Amino acid sequence: MVAASILGYAAFGTSRIDEEVRIRVEARLRERFGGLAVRVEGASVQEGEALVVRGVSISDERLPSEQRCIVWIDEIRLACDASLATLAVGQPTITEVRISRPVVRAWRGADGHWSPAALLGRDAAMVGVPVTIQVGTVIVAGAGIAAGFTLRNAALRLEPATGASGGVETGVSGSIAASQSSTAVASASCRCQ
Repeated sequence: MVAASILGYAAFGTSRIDEEVRIRVEARLRERFGGLAVRVEGASVQEGEALVVRGVSISDERLPSEQRCIVWIDEIRLACDASLATLAVGQPTITEVRISRPVVRAWRGADGHWSPAALLGRDAAMVGVPVTIQVGTVIVAGAGIAAGFTLRNAALRLEPATGASGGVETGVSGSIAASQSSTAVASASCRCQ
């Protein structure tokens, strides 16, 4: 009976910590992508290893409904010292980011504006830690594009680097495959809500 009570308390405490992490990550992303709708479905703490964030969607509610979803990310793994003590005093130091199964919907408006442009900021191309993108998809469609196309199986690695002038740069390496057809665009999944 005592063991069951301890396990029940531990499970409740863990779910509360996971929910607090989800709320903090969602708030941080909302701050970073001001003006866009951000939703995080869940998060979990892998003690001493990482924070795992699931079901991240970023949408632009100002766009027509079929164009609102800009990005859906199935999972983000933030490598860090994810101890309860570190989380209690603030944000842990992230040492690496792994983004798994993202879907980016790049819609081109009649004015030539691309929907993912809303994600970019002054420092968007700069990374402070290594970032790995696995099994990414980019759906391209919109005005002036006769047949949409999909870029699949993106595998990218972004690394912080020092430039020739001593400034911070980002090195990018990886691969991606393309297919062109309207059915490919329709079949890719972007679950923004």
